[in-house]
Parts: sequence; C-alpha cells; structure tokens
Amino acid sequence: MKKVILTIIVLFMFQSVYGQRVRGDYFNRPQAGIWFGPAAPLFETAEEVDSALSGGAYAKVSTFYRPVKIGLDLSYQHHKSASLTSVKMVPVYSSLQYRLPIKTPINFVLKAGGGVTRIWMEPDMVSQWDPTFMGGFEISFPLGKWINVGLRTDYLMLYEKHLEGADINGHFFNVGLSLFFNL
Repeated sequence: MKKVILTIIVLFMFQSVYGQRVRGDYFNRPQAGIWFGPAAPLFETAEEVDSALSGGAYAKVSTFYRPVKIGLDLSYQHHKSASLTSVKMVPVYSSLQYRLPIKTPINFVLKAGGGVTRIWMEPDMVSQWDPTFMGGFEISFPLGKWINVGLRTDYLMLYEKHLEGADINGHFFNVGLSLFFNL
C-alpha cells in the first residue's frame, strides 16, 4: 500500500513533465476533490446494516495513456446495525479510471480498483482490516478552468469470507455529488 501511495505522489509531482496535458482538456490535469452522498448496503449486507450518509476525499493523476487516470479515494461511513449498535467504515482504495471516448464537454468515466477498509463494530469496539474491491462510474463537467462538478457511483465489495465464522462478504453502493479542482 505504501508503494502505491508513493507512486501516486511521485506521478502527481512530475505531472507537468510526464502527463500528456492537453490545453482546454481538464481531464488530463491532476485533480483533487470531495464527495458526499448516501451509502446503501446491498444483498445480505442490507439485512444487517442500514443506509447512511457518507463522504470522502480523492485525488487523481494522469498516466502516459491519455484517457486513463489513477485515483486514490478515502471515505467515511457510519451505519446503524440490527445486530450491533453501529458499524464504522473507512475504505481506502486506488483505481484505474478510463474516460469513455465520447466527444462532449461532459466526461464519462469507468473505474475499477481495490484497497482495504478499516471497520469498527460497536459496542464491542472490535476492529479489522478487510480487503476491498471496487467498481464505479462517474459523470463530470467543468464549471470553468479550475472547478468541476459531477455525480459518482461506487460499488464496494468487502472481502470477509477469509475470516473465521464469516459466511458473507460486505456489499455497498455509494452515490455522491462531487466537487473537484483542476490543479
């Protein structure tokens, strides 16, 4: 995980040297932003925990191949639970993001990646790290040279079957309004 974060930081620092920046195409600039919206559990997970509002922050850097970016996301979710008092989650993951080749000012982006999620279960305050896989879609458009707004969706699968006594994985669907800045 440290190597992934270090790689993203190095790519971010040398963006102007190595990034294939195109004048007027904000997608190819480094970006940082925040998002806020509902996080809904899916499948068997919905029987155990309730939906909640969540939010997060993210950063994106370009790669050598212009329509692909690397993203790093961090978010926070606090769900009420039927069997527990609450479940708090902090997913941290990176993703490859591919801009679909549609010629409009609006960007359509597919995302896929993975990382880890820190989970705290109350009232016992048991905590654990779970491997996390994600897939998503994002629509965004510029509000000028420096600011973009968008709508993002992320599907998170928390792999818990590797734990003793666990027979299901955690499934969550996040939808959020995003605001991000072209750096």
